[in-house]
Amino acid sequence: MSTDIQKGAHVSVAELTRRRADGLEQSDGQRDAAQQALIDVCLSVAHRDNAADGCPTAAPASDMARGSADREACRAYSEGVGDFADWLATEDQDGMARLRTMVGALVLARATREFLISEEILTAAREALTATDWRERQEFSPRGHGAGGRGRVRLRAGPRG
Repeated sequence: MSTDIQKGAHVSVAELTRRRADGLEQSDGQRDAAQQALIDVCLSVAHRDNAADGCPTAAPASDMARGSADREACRAYSEGVGDFADWLATEDQDGMARLRTMVGALVLARATREFLISEEILTAAREALTATDWRERQEFSPRGHGAGGRGRVRLRAGPRG
């Protein structure tokens, strides 16, 4: 097991903790405002395009999934992810679902960054995470398919220009 991966897992957990604390401080202790600010940053085009500054949740996930990390690193990472999900929970939305939406959207947006669908992914995720109830979340899709809707996704002709 690489000590770099083990260090990375611990750094990721520390970074998640720091981002929560910074967000609360900048939002005068208002958790909902801190959550919204974090969502806006994490699901922005600037964050998508700056993988080097990486997402402390998404970045080490591949190493964890490949089994490249030892049990202690995986435990620390798992606990950090769980704590972060707990912090993301709202009265209306499950924190783990919110975290999966954020991380999944960021990974997909980065993978499709050359196409317009990338920005649609970020927009749809931001809107889903800021909707206040289930019906509102069903209406968020920029393609009109709603959350979990069935629609054929088409790429715009060619890369973004």
